[in-house]
Amino acid sequence: MANHKKSILILTPAFAPNVGGVETHLTDLTEYLRNNNYFTFVLTYQPITSKTKGPGIERRRNLEIHRYTWFSGNYFNIFVNLHPIFNFLYLTPYLGLRTFLFLLNHRKKIDIIHCVGLSTAFSGLIFKYVFHIPVIMTTETLFNFRPHSLLARVVKGMTSHLDTILAQSEQSKQEFVDLGVNPKKITVFSHWINQNIFKPLNKKLAKKKLGWENKFTALFVGRLIPEKGVRLVIDAVKEIGPNINLKIIGDDSTELEYVLKSSSKNINFLGKIPHNQLPAYYQAADVLIYPALYKEDMAYVLLDALSCGTPVINTNPGSGIYKLSPSSAFVISPKVSDIVKYTLYLVSHPEVCRSMSKSAARFARRFGPRQATAIINVYDQLN
Repeated sequence: MANHKKSILILTPAFAPNVGGVETHLTDLTEYLRNNNYFTFVLTYQPITSKTKGPGIERRRNLEIHRYTWFSGNYFNIFVNLHPIFNFLYLTPYLGLRTFLFLLNHRKKIDIIHCVGLSTAFSGLIFKYVFHIPVIMTTETLFNFRPHSLLARVVKGMTSHLDTILAQSEQSKQEFVDLGVNPKKITVFSHWINQNIFKPLNKKLAKKKLGWENKFTALFVGRLIPEKGVRLVIDAVKEIGPNINLKIIGDDSTELEYVLKSSSKNINFLGKIPHNQLPAYYQAADVLIYPALYKEDMAYVLLDALSCGTPVINTNPGSGIYKLSPSSAFVISPKVSDIVKYTLYLVSHPEVCRSMSKSAARFARRFGPRQATAIINVYDQLN
C-alpha cells in the first residue's frame, strides 16, 4: 500500500447491493476514497435484509470488498424492536471473527479501522488493542439512549476508547456528549450527493419522459417497513382521491403486501429502482412524501429529492427536522390528515410548488462531495 495515501479497513454489517442510506453513503465514501488515492478494504455481510447478492470478493482500483454469507431475512427488522443484545448477537460475533482472521494476514496493510455503527465498534476496539490500529466509528443513526441505562453506560465506556467518533449531525454528536464522551473526540459530518447525477431538470420535460404528464404526482422512496410510514402516504392519497398520483419505490420488505393490495389506477408500485436511476423519478415528482415514524438523521431520500429540485413533506419524528429549510420542505406531524392537508395545499398552489422546487435545489447545494473532507481530515490526522 506504499503508493496510497492511507489504507482504510471499513467494517459494516450493511453494504451494496443491499439498499439503504448507510449502503448509499458507504458507496459514495468508497468511491471518493478510490478517486483520491486511498485504498479501502470493506468487510461486510452479503445483504441480510434483501434477496440480492453480491460477489463474495469484489476488487476494483483502490477497493477490495469481502462479503460474508450470514442468516438473511427479516431478522434485523425484528431484532431492532427488541433488546439491543439481540441485534448485537446477530451482527457482531461472526463479522468480528472474520475480521480477526482477515487482520492476521493483512495487519501491515491497514492504517485505520473505520467501524460503521456500534455493532462493529465493539470488535473494532478489541482489534485496536490486539493489532495496535487506530479505530474510528460512524454513528449513522440516532440511538436515543435512555439516561443511566445499562446500554448507555456500556456505550459510554466503549466509545470513550475510540480515537474518533464521526457523528452525522449535531444532534447525533450531542447524544454522545450527553453520555459523557469528550466532545473533542467527535467530528460532525454530513452525507453528500453526487450532484452531477442528482440535479434539477425541467419538470414538464421530466414528467413527459416518464409519462407522468397532466397530473400532480407524489413520490415515496424507501424501505417498505412500518417505520418508514408508507401506509400513511397510501392512506392519505386514498383520502385525497384520484386527483393525484402516488408512485412508490421500495424493496420487498414487510409492508410490500399492503402496498400491492393498495395499488390502483393512481397508486402505483414501481418496485426497487437502482440508486443511480432514481434521479429521473425525483425530477418528475411534484413532492416527495417521507413520513418516517422514528428519529433518524438526515435521510438520503430527502437529500436526493431536494438535489433534484423536488420539495419534501417530512414528519416530526422523522429525519432532518433540525436541518430542513421551510422554503423547500414542510415538516408536519405523522398523521394522515396532515399529509392530506399539505399535499392538497401544493396541488392547489402550483406557484408555491415551483418556488419550493427552486429553493430545494439551492438548499441541496451544501450537500456536495466537499462534505467528504470532514472524514478525510480525520483519516489524515490519525497516525
